[in-house]
Amino acid sequence: YDEMYEFTTLLLNAYNNTGKTFLIGNWEGDWLLSGAFDKYKIPSKTRVKNMTKWFKIRQKAIDDAKKNTKHTNVSLYHYIELNLVLKGIKGEVCIAEDILPKVDVDLVSYSSYEAIKKRNYQEKTQQLTDIFNYLEKQLKPKKGLPFKRRVFLGEYGYHANINKPESFTKQHNETKEIMQIGLALDLPFVLHWQMYNNEYDKKTGRSKEMSLINEQGKKTSLYFLHQNYYKEMNTYLKSFKAKNNTYPNQVEFKNKATSVLNSL
Repeated sequence: YDEMYEFTTLLLNAYNNTGKTFLIGNWEGDWLLSGAFDKYKIPSKTRVKNMTKWFKIRQKAIDDAKKNTKHTNVSLYHYIELNLVLKGIKGEVCIAEDILPKVDVDLVSYSSYEAIKKRNYQEKTQQLTDIFNYLEKQLKPKKGLPFKRRVFLGEYGYHANINKPESFTKQHNETKEIMQIGLALDLPFVLHWQMYNNEYDKKTGRSKEMSLINEQGKKTSLYFLHQNYYKEMNTYLKSFKAKNNTYPNQVEFKNKATSVLNSL
């Protein structure tokens, strides 16, 4: 409690009136809950109980610090990240099913590999739609949050093989699909893994080529996909604001963003 309270207080004071937003959260919590990188392992009741207490303490500390610290134009929110949500949909033990309904958390992040591998665009869309709808139903109501949805895609990415040039085209297209799905679902964030590569095949040692900038320092197709998207969208936003004296609404932004992605 003390650590999270002090950290939150520090951020709110240090970045007061800067317009910044901070998100504090964990990484792929279902691995932590089970104590192993094993999706078939059933977490014990003790681990479920203790993780629930841990999340509650973190959230309370952050909420208390925000309440007790005077701050303007700086925001901070706490999220829980999950990675085995399909277990919850089936009623099996996991954070989404057994912990999330008990914690007054701000946001939920989903590390999405179980939902996006070896599926076509329609299957991924349906799977992610079902998952995020399920997660929202597990959340306690909470006021004062600025986002249309309290769930976001905290990690996704696809492999490529340096010996198979066609795999990079497939990687590019599948990455773009997730960006499009995130827009369609009105998710506040869709975060790509990763900027620099740390993923290697355990047997061969070969790079999984998941990064925007590879080990040789070369910017990849994924880098330019994101760069071109942001360039076009920033130009659109500036032009729209200059013409209308306001920024586009969610529907206008989404329509333009989808059109831009379709062209890349």
